[in-house]
Amino acid sequence: MSLQAISIDRITFADLQALKDAAVRESRTIEYKRTWQLSDDGQKREFLADFASFANAGGGDIVYGISEAGGVPDGIVGLSGFDFDKELLRAQSLLASWIDPRVAGPSFRLIERTPGTPVLVVRVPRSWNGPHMVTYNGYNRFFSRNANGKYEMDVREIRGAFVSASGRSNQLRDFRLDRISRIAAGGVGVRLASNYAVAVHLLPLAELAAFDYTKVLTIQQKYFWPIGNGGFSPHINLDGCMFANESSSDVYSYVQIFRDGAIEAVVTGPRAQEAKEISQGYEFDIRERIPQFVSGLVELGVGPPYVLGLTHVNALGMTMDVPPGVYMRDARAIDRQHVVVPEVVIEDIATPIDAILKPVFDVVWNACGMRSSRNYTQDGTWNTSANR
Repeated sequence: MSLQAISIDRITFADLQALKDAAVRESRTIEYKRTWQLSDDGQKREFLADFASFANAGGGDIVYGISEAGGVPDGIVGLSGFDFDKELLRAQSLLASWIDPRVAGPSFRLIERTPGTPVLVVRVPRSWNGPHMVTYNGYNRFFSRNANGKYEMDVREIRGAFVSASGRSNQLRDFRLDRISRIAAGGVGVRLASNYAVAVHLLPLAELAAFDYTKVLTIQQKYFWPIGNGGFSPHINLDGCMFANESSSDVYSYVQIFRDGAIEAVVTGPRAQEAKEISQGYEFDIRERIPQFVSGLVELGVGPPYVLGLTHVNALGMTMDVPPGVYMRDARAIDRQHVVVPEVVIEDIATPIDAILKPVFDVVWNACGMRSSRNYTQDGTWNTSANR
């Protein structure tokens, strides 16, 4: 068995007991520690090196409170007198200060064994911006992992890690651009209700280990509603699963879940295309859907970080739909076929959605000649009184 197959918020003491009973040996994805110690410089360097080794090797779990012999767990001893809040702050401070670049999205899970002796699971995500170097007080080292545990990387491996990280970023960008081209040309397997469309891509840096049609279809009603209103029909296809809001043979909006966990959400605008105006209300819909999509990915076992991209497809000549009486001196029509907003990275699911989306929406308003979205106040909060 593997803890990696379990969402960290669902790990129980029974799962830890199963590791011991099955004699699951330490490996590239798991390491056992009898104690938690961050008192002196040596202990801090060891913690940082362990963490960085997992980040550079594809992610994994460090389990504190389990003893081992020869890499095989032989006892669940727990952490006596462990102050979770205090130690969490200390660990987060170390990781933020002494790992370069910072690793996005680590998780800490405290599991009660008996009162006063919990077990701590630290989940290190697969990195998207590595390799990561431990820089503690001039101790500058790169670490990775193999089946035998942690080791220091050599020059060849460090160079390869830089190339690999760059390649993943380029792969995601190429995927997004290819999908934009397909949406623009009507090549997504369904007939869209208009040429103009808004496309959202939510792309995990880590790929889904295995695509489970049954699970995706089971949680669709909770997480994967298309943008806008109305019901939807599920379609299993070569790419994964599509949930489409359709009338007759036209599809007004859909969500496509790809086999690797990528999400593509598209909403068309027949009336917007006819009037050549972008409705401000689309921001409300996207603001509502993105947290649901993220929760769905977490449920499927694909945690952050995620790359988020917004595109207005076939938007040449369109303007922003500003309410009557609102004077916008610099308003103008979009001067290019597609408004491809630069990607942003969602590193932590606890980040407020408006902190993520406001800069994204602002770019679209910039394309229409205006400084920023009217749906936000000057301090960046959602403007509930805006006339949409």
